Amino acid sequence: MKYLSDVLLIGVCSAILWHFSNIVR
Repeated sequence: MKYLSDVLLIGVCSAILWHFSNIVR
């Protein structure tokens, strides 16, 4: 389960960064 939670956390972080970069541009 640890691995799954890490993957979800990375996915959420990357999604936030992607939205943020879109807003800035």
